[in-house]
Amino acid sequence: MRATLTAILILALAACGAKTEAPPASPVTAPEPAVAPEPAPLVVTPAIQAIVDAPDRSADDRALDAGRHPAETLAFLGIAPGMRVAELFVGGGYTSELLARAVGPQGVVYAQNNARVNGFVGPVWGARLQTPAMRNVVRVDRELDAPLPPEATNLDVVLMNLVYHDTYWMKVDRAKALSKRRRSVARELVKRVQAELGELAMEKTRFEVLFTPADPEAALDPSAWTEQGLERAEFLLSPNPGEELRPLARIASGGELSRIMLALKSVVRSDAAGLTLVFDEVDAGIGGGVAEVVGRKLKTLAERQQVLCVTHLPQIAALADHHLAVRKQLARGRTQTGVDALSEPDRVEEVARMLGGETVTATARLHAREMLKQNRRQ
Repeated sequence: MRATLTAILILALAACGAKTEAPPASPVTAPEPAVAPEPAPLVVTPAIQAIVDAPDRSADDRALDAGRHPAETLAFLGIAPGMRVAELFVGGGYTSELLARAVGPQGVVYAQNNARVNGFVGPVWGARLQTPAMRNVVRVDRELDAPLPPEATNLDVVLMNLVYHDTYWMKVDRAKALSKRRRSVARELVKRVQAELGELAMEKTRFEVLFTPADPEAALDPSAWTEQGLERAEFLLSPNPGEELRPLARIASGGELSRIMLALKSVVRSDAAGLTLVFDEVDAGIGGGVAEVVGRKLKTLAERQQVLCVTHLPQIAALADHHLAVRKQLARGRTQTGVDALSEPDRVEEVARMLGGETVTATARLHAREMLKQNRRQ
């Protein structure tokens, strides 16, 4: 079913266009939200850094460090002297040696016998086992899917294949890539929203996107991680030349906010089903050709979602597929509000009233009928 644009025409007993007050909602006591504990920040201690910087580490391992972030990985996993660790990687022993250095002589590393499961890396791994740094490594002869041997008990950490990538740096790299992409898209969004605002009689308004925190190194602290990435985006607005940019939610008036939302929705269109967009005071401070531009943008949005628009301008109302009239009247000393769906003759009458005031002339009705007919032809 095609979505439609509904213009809500505001009628009042005392003054045309008076706002309607919603009845107070019944108080609802919401349950206290569960508060998740704050994760501990990632700290690379001097002791951990000393393990990575040890002068007897091979040149090949130092070359691998740049892409594997060894100090941060050890800190993230919480490896400490005296731990019992099982390391089940299939590789040349780079991680096995780091773990062996980190747990020290009092600890033990049960390492997968890679010579048994991978003939290519096996000789490299076997040679590494002969070095002094690997004295506390116990070679485990097992198939990849087999259980650990009985002696590998009371383990502090069990590392499966590529665990440090899956649990930390792969997430960091993806989050940084997302941040870079967001900033690129934000520049294009600002450019296109500015163009839309110019068509909506807001050509002097400045629009920007602020990301906080801006420092991508915040990725090193797991407490900064969320399912939404490394930063929070905020829309900033300067409605007049010479004014500083401020958060959109605090600075924009009702009409400005509606037109900015219209500009954003026109740029970032969504085909998601079931959405309803509500625009109130979108026509504040405009008229003539600009009002018609606003109406056409609303009508374009209504091809994808349901759009409700509260308007006082006939140029916008005439473009709607349906009309509702909101009326306020006195009854027994109290103000009552009602909503009526308008028939075709009623639509002509209300658009004519918007064109000519409370006294509706034959000319106003003719003009209203022509405006509505023009809309049906489009």
